[in-house]
Amino acid sequence: MRKLSLMKKALTMTAAVVLSVTAVSSYNDSYATKESYMTQLSEIEDEQSKVNSQLSDAESELDKEKDNLASINTDYASVRKQIEQSQAEIERLEKQIADADQKRCETQDSIDKKTAEIKTQTTDFMQRIRAMYIAGGSDSYMDILSDSSDFYDVLMRLELMKRVADHDNNQLDELVAQKKELEKLEAECKSLIDELKESANAYNNKLKELDEQKSKLAAMQTKSGKKIGELEEQKQTLVAQSELLERKHSQVSSLAETTTTTTTTTTTTTTTTTPYRAALTTTYQGGYAYTTTKSTQAYNPPPTTGSSSTLTNQQKIDKVLEYCRASVGGAYVFGAEQFRRTDCSGLTKLAYGQAGVGINLYHYAQTQATYGRAVSYDQIKPGDLVFYGTASNVYHVAVYVGDGRIIHASCPEVGIIYSNLAYNRSSIYCIRRLIET
Repeated sequence: MRKLSLMKKALTMTAAVVLSVTAVSSYNDSYATKESYMTQLSEIEDEQSKVNSQLSDAESELDKEKDNLASINTDYASVRKQIEQSQAEIERLEKQIADADQKRCETQDSIDKKTAEIKTQTTDFMQRIRAMYIAGGSDSYMDILSDSSDFYDVLMRLELMKRVADHDNNQLDELVAQKKELEKLEAECKSLIDELKESANAYNNKLKELDEQKSKLAAMQTKSGKKIGELEEQKQTLVAQSELLERKHSQVSSLAETTTTTTTTTTTTTTTTTPYRAALTTTYQGGYAYTTTKSTQAYNPPPTTGSSSTLTNQQKIDKVLEYCRASVGGAYVFGAEQFRRTDCSGLTKLAYGQAGVGINLYHYAQTQATYGRAVSYDQIKPGDLVFYGTASNVYHVAVYVGDGRIIHASCPEVGIIYSNLAYNRSSIYCIRRLIET
């Protein structure tokens, strides 16, 4: 800061010199003497020396800042490598979340089927027991003997009762085994839900970590780059002033050589300070910029906020996807409409309603399914909305994010997660594209 302040003072002083030198050009030669020109030359040389000194300091400061920026870029390159590694970890987590959710859904389907099967068998068993009780059935030997017509009839009745008992015992054993299997499936499902939540939280934390690293380095690079630009501008101004002083020095020297004095013929030799000349450098533009690499039906325009946007359509889609990814790990809250606390149609409404995107969707999947243009399953692109259900009952909506995956507010048990698009394909009602690219 002190050096910059000195440079500003030098600029002020130089401006004064320029004004005084300008006055020299209109100086009345008839009154000028050799001594007066020599005095002017001495003053110009002194001022030029000061400007050159400031110019040298500016050059030194500029080189220092370039070295600083080069160091930042080295650090940036290192972090960029870490970012690429973290991006690979993020992609792994995305797949892990989607696959775990698919396994959870499959396990839940098994639970539902097993529960229904147990319920059916239990109901049949209880109905038979109740019928036997109402009919007055008994398994006492006295009743069997008294009701039997002969010995063979007794044997037949005993065998029948044994078989009925064995069947009931086997059915009870099967019901107990199925109950144990159901409990095992439920425990597995709970474990998968816990794994899903843990992976989603790890994914969200990793996204935040990367954003903080990129923001910090970008701020450092921008700050240093701005300072370099200011120093370059000041250096160019000083070089221009040094060259102006050189021209004035040459002009005054020429006048001094052609002027004689009335008091002496002594020849005075003056030494001209060589002006500081430095090639103007182009503003430094080094550094790294990290980027993440990734119908026939009528079009019904979705309602917009009416605000203008400078974003391209692709940038709008990227912003929607970025919002959805940042929401992973959030809670499913029916009817809510807050970041990381919402339901399925609330998530899509929030993502598309961001500033710059400006599409104001109604918080209802059935209505959202009427906007945009319908596309086929094979035409799907990142940013498209995937609706599940039927024409009269659209019960769920998700955002396709690429690589065969969707992000959606799934259910209260798991919250906002990744899922595989293909898993529940048979339940897809339609796919709509709200932003064309």
